[in-house]
Amino acid sequence: EPTPVLDVDMLLAAWRQAKATAEQARADITLTLEEYGKAYVDKDVDVIQEVYPEAPIDAISEHFGETTYELYAFAPPEFTMLDIRAGTATVESTLERKFEARVGGEREGKDDREITFVRQENGGRWLISGWRILK
Repeated sequence: EPTPVLDVDMLLAAWRQAKATAEQARADITLTLEEYGKAYVDKDVDVIQEVYPEAPIDAISEHFGETTYELYAFAPPEFTMLDIRAGTATVESTLERKFEARVGGEREGKDDREITFVRQENGGRWLISGWRILK
């Protein structure tokens, strides 16, 4: 019985494709975070809900009535889990905020967040599915 031959070129092509797909997912997730941060500065609740469908929009809208953000930005995310097939990812990132509150004046803050993502059906865009502040 002949020994099966390992097709190295085919394996390399599959590996390169998987690597490219993962790199694209990382870029798309980073873009989602950037969109979310920009929407906060712009007070754009439609974009916030688009990239984070489960976001507490009523509370965010109320918050926007009392606060103006000059900066709401995520540091480049560190991926702790990325499952392309399942369409799920988890990242850790530092969120930096600079804002003016109607009560309390100018303030700034920085904290580390764990953010989860889910990809829409059929290879659609990556959306925020939740997050928590890391202590």
